[in-house]
Amino acid sequence: MVSFIKKYILPKEIDFFDLLYKHSLIINQMSKNLNCCFLQEEQICCQKVMGDVELSKKMRKDNIKKLFSTFITPIDRESIYRVINELDWIAISINHFLIETQTYKINNLKEYQLLLNTLVEMSENILNSLKALKVKNNNEIIELCESIRVQYNQAVNFYIEYMYELSKNQNFNIVFLDKELLFQLRDIAKRFRVCSNYIEDIVAKMV
Repeated sequence: MVSFIKKYILPKEIDFFDLLYKHSLIINQMSKNLNCCFLQEEQICCQKVMGDVELSKKMRKDNIKKLFSTFITPIDRESIYRVINELDWIAISINHFLIETQTYKINNLKEYQLLLNTLVEMSENILNSLKALKVKNNNEIIELCESIRVQYNQAVNFYIEYMYELSKNQNFNIVFLDKELLFQLRDIAKRFRVCSNYIEDIVAKMV
């Protein structure tokens, strides 16, 4: 009788934390492929990023549909919605960066290695924080989100230092192009930072 009630009467409960984790797997792979694309100059990695963008888009659509049609959620819908959207924004931002580099025919960005590696580290921390969310390991989540804050500051510092050196360059084309690309990468880092804030918001509501 109990199983019958659960199956046919009680509203279905979806594991949204697992869905967020699976979405973050896509984002993590995108970050690694972006790194591979411009540090190792592997075109197959660039192509994989484009495919991952479509996967992220589908994941967002499916998760939003489930969120809006499900009666039971572990916390309020708005908190889950924010993380879903921010993960998608990261994918969109990475895609915008790739489109811009392709437009300018740029294949190598080894001078940005520190920044590109930082983005991979940030994506790993988002992935692990959502993995920890599944098992409600709040202390680990807080530590990982703090690491993301530190990494974001590193990304911003890199941007400032690089822009300072760039300001000495008299070639307007180089200055313009580097500024555009660095701005895009800094924006990706910012998206990771905002996503970590939303994850901490979920933790705060579960305490």
